[in-house]
Amino acid sequence: MQAMTDETFAEYLPGIKRRWLEEQRGWQTRRARAWERARGAAEVLRRFGATRVLAFGSLTRAGRYDARSDIDLAEEGIRDEEFWRAYAEATEAADDFELDVVDVAHCPPELRAAILREGVPL
Repeated sequence: MQAMTDETFAEYLPGIKRRWLEEQRGWQTRRARAWERARGAAEVLRRFGATRVLAFGSLTRAGRYDARSDIDLAEEGIRDEEFWRAYAEATEAADDFELDVVDVAHCPPELRAAILREGVPL
């Protein structure tokens, strides 16, 4: 097997950079759509009594946001007996994004602390 020379490798760099930039733009576009869906899901949760809705997780962080990335929301205020109905309707509002909703009151302490520290209000 022949080793690649620096000159040969340099020929590939423009294509590598172009693909990387396209991937970055794709993540930005998907993240923008996810924020729209997250706001719509938050509205649904508020209709069910949520007094606060926070986005957290990969949506709120810089970096990769690809087809495997979902929307994570935390809510406060929805009565336990209404939670799953609210979750189902919020999932419809999230459209083609996978949605996870947690009730802050029922989170493990470590997760609750991370949500309250890093969450973005919607």
